[in-house]
Amino acid sequence: MMKILLTGATGFLGGYLGPKLKTCGEIFNFGLSQAEENSNFFKCNLSDASQIEDLLPEINPDVILHTVAATNVDCCEEDPQSAYISNVQITRNLTSWILKESSKTRFIYISTDQVYSGIGPHSENIVAPINIYAMTKLWGEDLARQLPNHLIIRTNFFGLGREKRLTFVDWLIHSFLEKTKITLFDDIYFSPLYVEDLAKLIKATILSDRIGTYNLGSSCGGMSKADFALCIADYLMLDTSMVKIGKSIEKLGLAPRPKDMRMNSNRFSKDFKITLPSIHDGIKELSRKRKASQR
Repeated sequence: MMKILLTGATGFLGGYLGPKLKTCGEIFNFGLSQAEENSNFFKCNLSDASQIEDLLPEINPDVILHTVAATNVDCCEEDPQSAYISNVQITRNLTSWILKESSKTRFIYISTDQVYSGIGPHSENIVAPINIYAMTKLWGEDLARQLPNHLIIRTNFFGLGREKRLTFVDWLIHSFLEKTKITLFDDIYFSPLYVEDLAKLIKATILSDRIGTYNLGSSCGGMSKADFALCIADYLMLDTSMVKIGKSIEKLGLAPRPKDMRMNSNRFSKDFKITLPSIHDGIKELSRKRKASQR
């Protein structure tokens, strides 16, 4: 049976990945705090190389799926050292163990669309990071490429949070319901996937022998964050009367962010022979799930 080590098992993406991977083999969940639904859980501080050297030989995983990261762009800008530890040092600890002890282990590294800037859709061959978060994630990519059996996935995703882990979508829905005044930016573009779709696609990469770097986003060209939010409101029939459409320049004092993160994911679709869903497909499914949970 394939042994899959999932880092960040209690995080947003990890929480969706765990259930999807159960049919692939035995899952070993790594995290700092255990969620009740996570069995076969190992509490581990991955920034401590000695803990990795103690635990990984015991498991000897066939696949390491690395989702752990410091993803708050502003926090990374304010504290580059913490960003380095989370996004570089942890990746180095894992890749160093593989290089020394288990060179055949497949290493799947979850990266970000923040590595791009300029006009999209972006292909995989040109990156232009403009903030600390993106720079540290690219550094992690470089470490992953040292391994013979690596796969790097640049992505962006959305979904409903769980318990206290609220997401951008949760904030939008709450703002619409409470009729809170919010500004939505029509000059920031992206091509995210619904998190459950992303989890299924990552599962497909585990079962493949493909290596390299892939964009993994939605089809149909992406959309602005304003249109994304309004589309969610439309599917859920929520009031948007308090919404203002504005430009991102109105949000000052934060880390620099790219305005166009749309990705060209044709290479992934072609190599894995998978038709990728659109953002509308994902929002429709998210809306269906939320409505069902409200009954």
